[in-house]
Amino acid sequence: MIKLKEHNIQVGLVFLLSAIVLTINLGQSPFFLEEPRRALVAIEMLFSGNYWVPTIHGEIYLNKPPAFNWLLAIGFQIFGMHEWVPRGITVISFLLMAFIMHRIGRQYLDERIVFLATCLFLVSSDILFYFSFLGEIDLFFSLISFLSIILIFHYGEQKKFWLLFLSVYFLSAIGFLTKGLPSLLFPFFSLLGYFIWKKDFKRLVSIQHIAGILVLIIIVGGYFYPYNQYADASVFIKNLWSESSNRTKEAGGIGEFLQHFISFPFSFVITMLPAGFMLLFLRKDSFSKIKAQPFLFFCLLMLLVNLPVYWISTGTRSRYLYMFYPFATLVLTSLYYQFPPTHSRIIWFKKVIYGLSWLILFLFLLALLPFVSIPKVFNLNGVLGFSIIVGLVFIVAQSKRKWSKMYLLIVMLLVVRGVYGWVLTESRVVDSNAATDKAIAIEMAKQVGEEKLSILAPSKISFTVSYYLEQQLGEIVPYSDEIIVNQYMIAESSLLNEEVIEKINSFEYQGETFLLFKAIED
Repeated sequence: MIKLKEHNIQVGLVFLLSAIVLTINLGQSPFFLEEPRRALVAIEMLFSGNYWVPTIHGEIYLNKPPAFNWLLAIGFQIFGMHEWVPRGITVISFLLMAFIMHRIGRQYLDERIVFLATCLFLVSSDILFYFSFLGEIDLFFSLISFLSIILIFHYGEQKKFWLLFLSVYFLSAIGFLTKGLPSLLFPFFSLLGYFIWKKDFKRLVSIQHIAGILVLIIIVGGYFYPYNQYADASVFIKNLWSESSNRTKEAGGIGEFLQHFISFPFSFVITMLPAGFMLLFLRKDSFSKIKAQPFLFFCLLMLLVNLPVYWISTGTRSRYLYMFYPFATLVLTSLYYQFPPTHSRIIWFKKVIYGLSWLILFLFLLALLPFVSIPKVFNLNGVLGFSIIVGLVFIVAQSKRKWSKMYLLIVMLLVVRGVYGWVLTESRVVDSNAATDKAIAIEMAKQVGEEKLSILAPSKISFTVSYYLEQQLGEIVPYSDEIIVNQYMIAESSLLNEEVIEKINSFEYQGETFLLFKAIED
């Protein structure tokens, strides 16, 4: 059996390597997907000085509450309007989830399970190779939601019910101000499930529970009261309800529902690979062994009471489930340790994992060969240096022969993520729609200079163009319902009579041609 010190070294190295690979070229590529929308709301708060009412181009934005934008605005104010600020929040949120999982889990479980599960969570395929690149809401929201759930057990087992309810509802309030109504589902189902399990129903109507709900009401109300001084809060709340309900339905008929219902368990496990491999160790007595360990059973219970909502919701995306990955990873990893190290299934599995580790590295390096001939995209010396350093660590680890082959797979996946992130971000700088949009925005901002710019409604331009325009100009670019003579404007060409305008620039977005122009006086 591996000693505690060995485990600490392994986990420490995985955390360190994770922090390195997740921050490689973090702020190099331009904002894309939903990133520019979040950043745009944040900089408009800075420009307007109004932190209560989120806006986009000066118009009220109703789809998300502002907590994440407040965080971005603080980051932009302190560090400048850099791309790494929102992406850094994503990385920190991810690492904090792993740290909390490790710190709390080791108090209640066999440390071998917690150590390996934490490392497996850090290489969850969907987060590691997709969402960890994005400065988006979901991992920050997942951190808040995961913490609110795990504290139910942590404080509940210590009988610290004031701390339990106050912390859960405080975090739920922060979650509500981050993503709206979905954050209210977690305390409802999780508290209900926990206290039914503990047969402590009276706790659900206790003064501590009422106090927790009051904390939620005070914090949320403390936001909507000043919001209502600027805009109609009821419209905002109705829109949050509508968005949440539409996403849970988002249906395309019974066929799409059945497809989602059948595929949900499989997609959930696949996005968690390599932790999903641990299902191979499921056996008849697994449930009874999990039930015998209170914290493990709590993890399983939280999955059982919370996941059904997403299972029947065709609008569910994998990023909505990240807060449950730590619980699922702990349960799955416990299956692996139900077998002795000398068991034939363990020996066979280690051999497969070892071979898979080298196969992944070989196939990945093979896939990189076409990029070597593009110097601007592939920094060969840097990548080789990084790979050699990590490779040496890998060889040293293997030479000890005490380290689990699973840890070797984890290290290999982190190496692949580091190189992948290096190449991907550099390629996005050179050749991507976001890079084109950023270049267009910077060029137009130079042409506009110190003059005013507005957008002719109902024209809708790329959020990437919008963000970089406002970032460069240092002010909100508002919508206008009419053409303003002798002022720079942007509009779809189909809305304009080109005979009475002076065309300055043009760009394409979603198949439409947009013009930067000035109207000519009659």
